[in-house]
Amino acid sequence: MNVDLDAQELTVAKEIVVDGWTPVEDVPKTDGSAATIGLDRATVQALREHKARQDAEREAAGRSGSRGTRCSRPSWASGCTPTS
Repeated sequence: MNVDLDAQELTVAKEIVVDGWTPVEDVPKTDGSAATIGLDRATVQALREHKARQDAEREAAGRSGSRGTRCSRPSWASGCTPTS
């Protein structure tokens, strides 16, 4: 998923499917599954505030996304750099 807050759009460009117990990122199966959705101002504001909180929490925890950080999200989640 790509989010462009300046353009107020969210584009579904990938899907996560589970193969056994392993999540795999892939392109959507049908053309209709890939879509761009407009976001209203209130949603964009809420997303900006949420991102600012996340950034502040990461900074406070000393986790700026640099190599070696621990993730509470799966490795395929955007913005996550798992410890190797």
